[in-house]
Amino acid sequence: MALITCPECGNSISEHAPMCPHCGLPKKTTGTDFRDPPRKLTLKEKMFILSIAAGLLLFYAWASGRLFG
Repeated sequence: MALITCPECGNSISEHAPMCPHCGLPKKTTGTDFRDPPRKLTLKEKMFILSIAAGLLLFYAWASGRLFG
């Protein structure tokens, strides 16, 4: 447990405390506490994934002898 200094009163408080127990100053929240929303795949990335899947499907069909009879 790390201690930080309250900018209002100067007393030491826990880094996990939502506010200073001495003066009541709320701790500022930062945007780094939450994950960024997942980004969408670009068309290039989608085509790459599709080509890999198609290649694996063709390889399986060739290896099992089901491709040409």
